[in-house]
Amino acid sequence: MKALVWNGPRQMAVESRDEPAPAEGEVLLRVNAVGICGSEVEGYIGESAIRKPPLIMGHECAAEVVAIAPDVGEPPIGTNVAFNPLLSCGRCASCRAGEQQQCPDRALIGAQRPGAFAEYVIVPADNVYVVPDGIADFVGALAEPLACCIHSIARSGATISDRVSVIGFGSLGVLLLQALRWSGIGEIVVIEPDATRRELAERLGASVAVPAERALEAGTGSDVAFDTVGKGATRALTIQLLRRGGTGVLLGLHDSGFSIDGNAFLRGELTVVSSYAYNRSAFARAVKALPRISAEGWITHQGLDDGPAAFRGLVESPTGAPKIILRP
Repeated sequence: MKALVWNGPRQMAVESRDEPAPAEGEVLLRVNAVGICGSEVEGYIGESAIRKPPLIMGHECAAEVVAIAPDVGEPPIGTNVAFNPLLSCGRCASCRAGEQQQCPDRALIGAQRPGAFAEYVIVPADNVYVVPDGIADFVGALAEPLACCIHSIARSGATISDRVSVIGFGSLGVLLLQALRWSGIGEIVVIEPDATRRELAERLGASVAVPAERALEAGTGSDVAFDTVGKGATRALTIQLLRRGGTGVLLGLHDSGFSIDGNAFLRGELTVVSSYAYNRSAFARAVKALPRISAEGWITHQGLDDGPAAFRGLVESPTGAPKIILRP
């Protein structure tokens, strides 16, 4: 089979690999569409601790079931699915509490085991979800990042009367804005340096979208602020935007640290929560919500052969369409 293989920092190539076969409890999927995640761009440049070359990355995937192990009954061959790439032990305290993303033995398809930047991928049957009828394959590939957003909203405690700010309008920002709107939240400020993305934000329902230099003017007094970028500066800005008693949500994963004014944080009785990935419940909710996604104007489609150039472009020119979908 054809596969896009990461062989080291800034080394990506399309190579030939043996087609895998499902073992006990597994299914073989033919990949229809797979998104490039920001964490994979970090892996591409050598800044991901969990990814070691050579590796087939890819964890945002929509696919068709083409083979199942003898002990697997569902889903049947020919079913269109998305898969939850987060693997957990199922036995620890976190798993028993329904917080599989906190399992100490968690692993990620596309990191600790081969992923979906290929024609075929092996997935545990328990991690496969049937997508709703009529969903385009590339929309099915958005289930994974949408699950991250749904989980972060649950972590935030945001209510329909809240004033909310979203920092960054890459693919997470796009999906988060839509999920916030579905939740009934009407006042949403988007902070994004790229003018084209700001226009997109307003088309998708943001109350206003402003560049970083207007962030404090437009977003100060937010009940809840989400950082989808994960840099030190954006994490600090998240705190600055909050009203007294407000809640900041750190969703983006980039820099390892940031600093805040501890006294102002204390006096303002602020709350900061982190949001990492999703649990199985959030992923299931994301799959059910796929028909509500507006995918127009922010997705670029490319072939798997274009993968090396796509990754180079995301590093050298990170603006443009928020999401690239690859098709084998």
